[in-house]
This record gives sequence, structure tokens and C-alpha cells, in this order.
Amino acid sequence: MGAAVAQLPWLGDEVTEAEQLLLEELASLTREYPELSVKTAAFPWMNTLNGVGPQAHQGVAAIRLAATVDMELAEFLSGYRWLPDGITPAEAIALAEIADLASHDTNIAELLASSEGFVSGETIQHVAKGAGHLSGIYRADPALGRKVAAYPWVADGVTRIEARALFGIDELLRSPVQANPALAEKLAGHSWIADGITAVEIKALDNFLAFQKVAEQMGSNLPEWLAGYSWVADGITSEELEALRWFEELLSISGPANFAFVDEVAGLPWVADGVTPAEQDHLRIFWRWLEAARGFNTIFLRKAPTYSWVSDGVTTAEWESLSQLYDSAEAAGPRNSALVARLMDYYWVADGLTPLEMSGLRNLWELLESAADSELNLPRVVSRHWMIGCVPFDLPDGGDGIRELIQTSEPEHSALLGNLLTAPLARGRDCGGGIGNPEASPRSCDLLRFYK
Repeated sequence: MGAAVAQLPWLGDEVTEAEQLLLEELASLTREYPELSVKTAAFPWMNTLNGVGPQAHQGVAAIRLAATVDMELAEFLSGYRWLPDGITPAEAIALAEIADLASHDTNIAELLASSEGFVSGETIQHVAKGAGHLSGIYRADPALGRKVAAYPWVADGVTRIEARALFGIDELLRSPVQANPALAEKLAGHSWIADGITAVEIKALDNFLAFQKVAEQMGSNLPEWLAGYSWVADGITSEELEALRWFEELLSISGPANFAFVDEVAGLPWVADGVTPAEQDHLRIFWRWLEAARGFNTIFLRKAPTYSWVSDGVTTAEWESLSQLYDSAEAAGPRNSALVARLMDYYWVADGLTPLEMSGLRNLWELLESAADSELNLPRVVSRHWMIGCVPFDLPDGGDGIRELIQTSEPEHSALLGNLLTAPLARGRDCGGGIGNPEASPRSCDLLRFYK
């Protein structure tokens, strides 16, 4: 132990655990760097009868660690004007983080240590957090650490928002619950992170963190996928941030059964080329559908994004069609999921619904709802004869007569009605391929006139 250390006034009393840790650090510092130990032992807070706090040995350990990397940095750290008047826990942590960063990148550690806010003590906590996260990035990926350290906003001192940005990259590299190194590297390469972080951009990065946590649980790579789109790479606007939030919400509520639907939506061309405010309304509708999703409309959610009239951009009329299709699938109920699956495969659905076809769908599901209180096995009837592409959609009343026939029938007539509906129908006249053929032409079959 050096003479300067041996004369510390609190050594005359019983040495506490914190003081013992400090003595051990000072002894190591004296052996390795005698002049630095004399300077450190001369700090006023070292020479008090009240003893020292637990953070004292942390500060000395940080100065010693810095000295092992760069003596000039250690001398600089020991010369801060906020250091001689007493070392706080935050200051001890700051010294330790800078010293640790120096073991990875001496140059950036010196730049941060000499930044105005750190020297004055005004931004010491933000710089310390930034240095800690930068060290973490270096440990996980040295090449990425060098890229991030070269950001201009890192070298001039780290603000609160910038420390959050470094945390985000560090978290994506090392977090046990949301790590995605590929996503971290992709985001770190975007100009809107490299050239300075705005309030909107830090929210976008926070969104990606939350997004990735959900994606990790689902086994989805959706955040990485979205991060590669040009509208994400070239800078984030408020509208684009809102779109990212909707995708996070969609994935959060999708569940294992439906997260593939969210992937399908994210791959649509009108998402890839940038989401307009009108298209955000589409995402909002998708969210409503997912929130209400049960087993029966899982089929709808998986099939709908594959239609060309959905993928190429959805007009107002097409949204009405899609909503009608969803409502029909929902009205069918779980017991009719096979019916929904069959409906979704018909070409006249896949190529877009006309107003008459939408009217026919409404009547179809009203029939199903009516059948719930009837002895008639309408799902069987409908699956055999209605959903054939050869339906009375183009008749003047869109099939209202058939619906009325079912709704007004007496229970004792249900057998007769069933025979009518299951009898060989007028299939040959204009039905193209005939009843039961999904490729049949949707021209008039005069089915309604047959029943009347």
C-alpha cells in the first residue's frame, strides 16, 4: 500500500466492507500505476472521517480498468471536475461504462469521455447508458459495433433519445426474449438511424422492439420483413409509424392459428410500396376481423389475401365485397366451416364479387340462419345445390323467393321442402357445367321459378 493510501483518515476506525473493497482496488492501482494511485487517493472524498460509500471502489476500479487500456484516458477520467467533490453511484457507473467501452474501442470511449455534457456532468447518465449499450453491441457483433460507433451523433455525446436508440440495437442483438441479429443489422444500416434520431424515429425503433418480442413468440420473421421495405428504409413518417403499429397489433392478436394471415397481408403489393392513410383503414378492418376470429373464419383469413382483387389494391367497392364475404363467413358459424372453405374456392368469388353475387351471398347466409330453427338440413342442401357458381344471383330478386320459402315453411312440410331442394334441378339450360361444378358459369338457372 502506498504512503498516500496509508494516510487515509478513515483507516483509524474499523474498516467497513465498502472500505475494504476500496482498499483492495487502491492496492492494485498502486502496484500497477503508482502515480495514478497518488492522484486518486488525494480526492477530497477519500480524505474524510466519515468514510466512503459503496460506489467509491467502483469509481477507482473504472479508472484502473481504463488505465489498462489507455493511460491517457485514465488520467482524463480522474480529472473530471465532478469527481473530486464526491462520487455518486451514477458517476461510478459512468466511469465503469466508459472504461469498459475503451476495451472495445478506445477512440469512441475518449470521444464520449470528452463530450461536453459528460465533462460537465449534465448528460452523464445518458452518455453512460449509451456507452454501456455500445459495449454490448461490440460484444455481440464487433463489425456492427464499429458501424454504430461511426454514427456522428455518437461521437458528439449521447442524448436520452440516442441512448434509447443504442439500447434498441443492443436489445435486438442480445435479448433472450426478442433477439434478432439480422433485424438489428438491417435497422442499423438505415439512414434515419445513422444520421440522427428524431422523436418519431425512436418511436419506430421502440415499435420494432415490441414487434420483435411478439414475433419471437409466434415464430414469425415479420419485423425483419417489414424493415426491408423501402418506405421503412428511407425514413419513418408519422403515417408510416402508424402502419407499423397496426402490424404489431395485428400480430399481437392473431394467435398461432392466424399469424400466417398477417404475413400474407404484409406481403401484399399495396403494403410493400407504402401504406397510405386509406390503406391503414384496411389494416384497421383486418384488425377487427382478427380480433373476432374464431375457427370458422380462419379459412376466410387465410384465403382472402390471396385473391388478386385484394392483393393489387382494394377499392371501396372491393372492400364492400370483402366485408360481405367476411360477414357471410361469420354468419355461417363453426358448424359450417367446410361450407365456407368451399365458397372461398369458387372462381366467381376469387375474381371479385358483383353486386348481384353479394346479394346472393346475403340470401345464402340468411337461409343458413333460418335453418338453425328448422328440421331441414340446409347446410347439406346448400353445399350440394346452392354453392355451385350456377345460382340465382342474377335473378331479379337475388333469390328472395327461396329464402321466403324456407322461412315460411311449417315444420311438417320440411320433408317435402327437402325433397324439392334435393331433387334434380333445372341444371341443363344455362348452368354451364351443371350442379355441383365449381367452374360452372354463373348464368341464370331459373331455380327460383322452379321452386315457385
